[in-house]
Amino acid sequence: MERSNGVRKILWLPALLLAWNILDAAVHIAVDMVEPLRVAANIIGILAAAIALVGFANAVSPRILGLAAIAIVALNTAHSAEHGFGPPMLVFVGASVFLLLRWAQVKSAQAKTESDEPAYPFALRWWLSLAIALGAAALVAIIGLPAN
Repeated sequence: MERSNGVRKILWLPALLLAWNILDAAVHIAVDMVEPLRVAANIIGILAAAIALVGFANAVSPRILGLAAIAIVALNTAHSAEHGFGPPMLVFVGASVFLLLRWAQVKSAQAKTESDEPAYPFALRWWLSLAIALGAAALVAIIGLPAN
């Protein structure tokens, strides 16, 4: 947690991202559908969030978060092509990708304000992350077949 004016400030994006991926993995376990590709995607999301949250690789955190989003889409697309997809899967994938990309945007904006690099305001708009996340969910759906 960061402190702002002596008050603890909760880091909502990292907390939500970690909780979302843990919830997704827990749902797999609860419904007895532990699918290796999907759970691997959850683990990647959790690890990327933990690395960025701890600040271990602060300079490259936006890249780590972006690569994690790509890995999640790739793993879920492979799973979808092999086993099909369901609407809950698309929601979980889309939300994970959105949270990863949005946090990457926030980290990138923080890095830009701390340096003398020019800001790229278009690339930092929240709705761009949403559009990419919706596109990622659509890609998973297009590549796979609806699960029966």
